This record gives sequence, structure tokens and C-alpha cells, in this order.
Amino acid sequence: RDGIDLALRFGNGRWPGLEAHLLLPNRFTALCSPRLIEGVRIDSHADILKLPLLGPRDPWWPMWFEAAGIGPVDLSDRTDLALGSQQYKAMAAMGGQGVALLNPAFFAEDVAAGRLVQLFELVVDLPDSNCWLVYPKTRRRAAKIRAFRDWALAEARGDGARPAPGRPLRGP
Repeated sequence: RDGIDLALRFGNGRWPGLEAHLLLPNRFTALCSPRLIEGVRIDSHADILKLPLLGPRDPWWPMWFEAAGIGPVDLSDRTDLALGSQQYKAMAAMGGQGVALLNPAFFAEDVAAGRLVQLFELVVDLPDSNCWLVYPKTRRRAAKIRAFRDWALAEARGDGARPAPGRPLRGP
């Protein structure tokens, strides 16, 4: 009704009258600078409590501890550094300020380059807050919507044939 062709929505992917395609699952894992864990023995999920945690009041921490099988953990005595965005948390983590709960898809290059390390294999999914490309079902055959949808889904899968602006083509 608003003349908008496509939009990004966060949620479960079910909206009346809209076609929805998953672009990015919302998930998180514990990431930090390799310098932060130098000389610290990390053998179990509970060992993360030896380290400073970025945003200890973040609602993701209780979910992470529960998924790790640790149960409720009282973090109320920890200094809260509420940074708000994933990017700010990642920068603080790379700077050795603590462990951040981050979406690994956003920081794969930082992990590959060794700026961040994933402490555990544990990745917690938040399926009711995934990122979706949506458009009116009545317009799904429109050429411009199909073209953008196909490009966006290829980029999300990582198999796009053309680079996004400012990005080089992927190698063979």
C-alpha cells in the first residue's frame, strides 16, 4: 500500500500478504581477541566466567549460558559496558576488552584473519528474529522484484555472480 517494492524485516518470516525469503539467520556465539585468552585455560563453557564479558546485561548472555548447560548465572556484579551494536561490540572484543556475543556471519572475515576467535562451537539460534527479504505476494512476478530478490539471495548464499558495489569478484 505504501508503494514500497521490497523491505527487510526481522522476525519469524510469517507476515500476511508478504512473500518472505530468509537472508540471514539471527544467531550468536562467543568471540574475543586471541590476546584476551593468552595464558587463560579454557576447558569448559563455564571457564568463560574467568574473562570479562561485554554487555553482561545483554539478554543474549542468559540464553548462551542456558544453551551451554551452565544454567542461570548472576552477572549483576560485573561492570556493564553496553555498546549497543554488533560492530561496537566486535571492535571492543578485537581490542581485548572482553568476550562479545556476536553473529558469526557478520565477523567471519575477522575470525579468518585471526582478529577474533570463537571460543566454543556453541552457536545459539534466535529463529524468531531472522532477517528476511519481503515483498507483496501480488507483486512477486514483477521483473524488478525478481531481479533484486535473485541477486540478494545469491549474495546471502555467497554465490553471487556479480560483486556488490565496492567488493571484488570472488575467486574461482
